[in-house]
Amino acid sequence: MLTKEDVVKIYQTHEQQWAKMSAHAEVTWDMLPWPVYKKANSAEDITSGAVDAYIMSPHYPDADKSTKDRIRQQLRRWHEDHFNQKVLSKVSERDKDRVKAAAGTVTRNLNNLLERTNESKKSGSSVFG
Repeated sequence: MLTKEDVVKIYQTHEQQWAKMSAHAEVTWDMLPWPVYKKANSAEDITSGAVDAYIMSPHYPDADKSTKDRIRQQLRRWHEDHFNQKVLSKVSERDKDRVKAAAGTVTRNLNNLLERTNESKKSGSSVFG
């Protein structure tokens, strides 16, 4: 079980990884800040539940941001058009296929969470309820 400090450290590390991304000539799988708490080794590790927990955490940076704004922030980073141009173009050939697959998984999970968030607003219920 992760402590609050562990979770905050993960977010800080991920923000640092994003900030340094443009400076790298080559990017590997392990350099990417996958939006999950447990180290991802494949696209299968990036489950909707893991992404939901990451986005909806009370310890998420800028905790006053709405869930929708958190999702949008992550979608800007992971969306195929942006990600392929800014990140995938730098990914080493040995990692490129699995990074592309995992980034697609991240985007699908974020879009699904956004859809559930929008639906819950319409019905007045919780995203998980």
